Amino acid sequence: MREHKASRPGQPFLIHCGFPKPHAPLDPPLEYAHMYDPREVPPPVGDESLLADRNPFIERTRYTHALDSLSPEARRVIKAYYYGLISFQDAQVGRILDALEELGGLNNTLIVFTADHGDLMGDFGGFFKCNFLNGSVRVPMIFHGPGASAGGRRTQLVGLQDILPTLAALTGCPLGQGVDGLDLSPAIDDPSAPVRELFYGQCLDDPKQSAMVTDGRWKYCYCQEGPTEELYDLRDDPNELANLAGRPEHRARLKQWRETLIDQARRFGDVELLDDSSSLGLKTAPLDRAALARLPVDGMGWRWY
Repeated sequence: MREHKASRPGQPFLIHCGFPKPHAPLDPPLEYAHMYDPREVPPPVGDESLLADRNPFIERTRYTHALDSLSPEARRVIKAYYYGLISFQDAQVGRILDALEELGGLNNTLIVFTADHGDLMGDFGGFFKCNFLNGSVRVPMIFHGPGASAGGRRTQLVGLQDILPTLAALTGCPLGQGVDGLDLSPAIDDPSAPVRELFYGQCLDDPKQSAMVTDGRWKYCYCQEGPTEELYDLRDDPNELANLAGRPEHRARLKQWRETLIDQARRFGDVELLDDSSSLGLKTAPLDRAALARLPVDGMGWRWY
């Protein structure tokens, strides 16, 4: 920033700062490792007994990464270290903000803070990403600065694809071509402004593909293995403790949301997930859940804490 200000005074700048943490291995500096008492961190949401009808990725990694061998106390230490890594990252962001203020650019710089995924951090007995539960997919996206001074929280459905068109709109830079994302600037200014009615996401490849679609109230998740379907009422069950997909009273709603996911997959060109010859219209692959417990440990190339 100092070099830019000296060599190109008055000219705009763009800085991208990517942080590898918080992420395994969970190894915060000593000061931050002792910042949070493991005995006081919030308990996990749910436990492994709820995994039988959910994305098998969570259950699989419990065995391939020896997560099933961790005691409740060890899981709390892991979460405390994760919190320490977050605080350490916050301190580094603070250094950037201090430098901006020192150079007189804090009040006219648009700042975006977000992440590409979360981590279950012990919820449902699991860790990591590659699933569509809230701990994995619900991450912060914070805007601060010119054009983003209204304050408050927003509940609209947004994603990383929206950053580029939003920055372009707020800085007056034409994109020159269409992009998948949406301009969020109206919603930043007005919490009631519409953004999108549905949000679609996909991860992993055949034969372990997974996808999700949500309108903010209902969330439908599909995994090719099994196949496995999940349906959550996020209003009445924000912690996703009850998978409604197997309940007879939700059969019609399940079918509706499955068809919605198929429509969204076609819209975004995610045709690898589709199979018109299947009764579900989606690719399927066999799954032996009992065999997951017999998988060898092959993911402990790092220490947890």
